[in-house]
Amino acid sequence: MNIRVVDVSAKGNGVSYSLAYSGAVKKYLLGDTFFVQYDGHVETANIHQSVLVIPVVSMLAPVAWALGSDLEVDALDETYLSSLEKVRKVLTTWYPRFSNSGALNVRSVVRNQFGGNRAGLLFSGGLDAFTSYTRHRNEKPDLISVWCHDPELHEEGKWAHVMAAARWLSERDGVTSLPIKSNLTDINDRLLNHVFGLSGSWYGQVAQGLLLLSLCAPITAARDIGRVRIGSGSPQHRLHPWGSHPSIDNNVSWAGVVVTHDAIEMSRQQKIGYVRAADRDCLTRLKVCHIYPLNCAKCEKCLRTIAGLCMEGVDPRDCGFNADDKTLNNTRRSILAGKMPTHGGGELVEWEDMQRHLPEAIVPDVIGSREFFTWLKSYDFSQHRLRRWRRYRWVYWLGFLRFSHSIRSGRVTRQHLKYLHHAALCRLHLVLHHGRRIIADKLGFRRPAP
Repeated sequence: MNIRVVDVSAKGNGVSYSLAYSGAVKKYLLGDTFFVQYDGHVETANIHQSVLVIPVVSMLAPVAWALGSDLEVDALDETYLSSLEKVRKVLTTWYPRFSNSGALNVRSVVRNQFGGNRAGLLFSGGLDAFTSYTRHRNEKPDLISVWCHDPELHEEGKWAHVMAAARWLSERDGVTSLPIKSNLTDINDRLLNHVFGLSGSWYGQVAQGLLLLSLCAPITAARDIGRVRIGSGSPQHRLHPWGSHPSIDNNVSWAGVVVTHDAIEMSRQQKIGYVRAADRDCLTRLKVCHIYPLNCAKCEKCLRTIAGLCMEGVDPRDCGFNADDKTLNNTRRSILAGKMPTHGGGELVEWEDMQRHLPEAIVPDVIGSREFFTWLKSYDFSQHRLRRWRRYRWVYWLGFLRFSHSIRSGRVTRQHLKYLHHAALCRLHLVLHHGRRIIADKLGFRRPAP
């Protein structure tokens, strides 16, 4: 198997890529042309090809590692090439189904020299991003927002809210907002999940940190940025294999640029408390919901954030949540009835962390929070069980919402159809293989043991 980047074209503030690949790879990619569009502050024509190619390599490399395919590029930054080997070791250790074969063949390895005193920060408008910004705002970091996967290209409403938060910080603090638009997640995510047995998504479990950070490479060359920060999504005590993980993010580098997986020592509740104390206004711009353009105040993540805000004495209604006096009471009933989805139990750790931070005397009473926290303080989450039918109902409901929204946009129809087609072929292959073994056993034709 082989994947080759045959062309890298820079024009204005954009980059386009053309690929060629063997038939065995075709089912995993949704096309052979990809693009990245940068802000007007980034003139791509002045950036060396060995840096411009980094974003597309970040998307292709994990696919090639998983399949055991060779990946060929004409030029690549020397430091980045070295960092990819470190990332590969991490991913192949986490995911044993990944192949150990396949090579990254680079015709020209280039030693680039850039990376000054400026800083960049990946900014999504979420709590992790606002925490990292608040911690390092004295550096006046460039805010780098990526319109690629979350939000996806058809989710204009979500993207508008991300950019509104970035513009607000830009106007208030005089920092530069640098949006990126790209289709580099146009791969057959669902088929990769199916083939390699991932419980989440290919983007979330494999590609997230490497792709988001690598998209920043041309910006750092144009803006002389020496450090890029990405906010940690999980505290140290609940780390698990994930696409944005310190073992991956801290190993990504190019030229003289260093990457930092930031604020890993802080839990989500600690982050809310930190931002409230350091820059309370940032909480009014939070965007945490993965389902709707606005914070829905109904999903588990929104409800957990609402509870966390109330615990810090912050009214969630001032932070974009349509909450009322019944919200936390309904949350309590959902937890007790086993209706609160917890995606494998990871979110339970966040609720338990909230318990640990509850004061002896519960003083704040925001939208009825005192009664809720009095109950939460004594609740035993080790006994919490999500009803089985509720678990699958949540998965199908969330999938339906995203699928229907995608179909209305016309954006990912090809991805779904291609996945269903190849998943059916995989299933048929397994059935035929199993049938052949049964027939061979019946007839007494069995291969000798090696």
